[in-house]
Amino acid sequence: MRRGGALRVLPLPAAQTQRGQHPSRWKRPRCGWIKMNTDAAKGAYRLAGLGMVSRDSNGDIMAAATRYPVVVLSPVIAEALDLQWSMELATQLGFRSVQFGTDNLELYHAWRKRNGVSYLFSIISDCYAFIPFFDHVELSFVRRNGNSAVTYMAKNASSFPEHVWVEEGPSGLSPFLDSDVLTSMPH
Repeated sequence: MRRGGALRVLPLPAAQTQRGQHPSRWKRPRCGWIKMNTDAAKGAYRLAGLGMVSRDSNGDIMAAATRYPVVVLSPVIAEALDLQWSMELATQLGFRSVQFGTDNLELYHAWRKRNGVSYLFSIISDCYAFIPFFDHVELSFVRRNGNSAVTYMAKNASSFPEHVWVEEGPSGLSPFLDSDVLTSMPH
């Protein structure tokens, strides 16, 4: 939403939400947008690591971040907390048009539903509170193999607790980023 303007939450077209139609590889955002992929990796004792990777339409990294440890009740709660944290980071980084991406279908459907009575919907409500800070925002579902760079971040979050990289990431992230850019090239 623009400050003082009308709300613009852009859902995916219905054809893209049918089973088998979700991207199976990383897809570049529209020009002028930032694609911010999120993922959580649940570990032992209800602990999870959160990860975020954001890139522009050229595939260039804008930011990457990790957070560990986060105590969670379930994988979908971990993913929702990651989305909430990533939305907060996006506002702090000054991103205005952001396409968030998750590989958690339950979170994606709950986001589209928008309301309900549960801890999950409480977190989603907190996410919706960030919308006024964006010009445009949407949440898309991407299959796990289209989310490999951020999965690397989430699985390695314990090595970099509470870390944010701007225009870079940890050295182990580079092969995932390079692969994504190559597979997202127009044919």
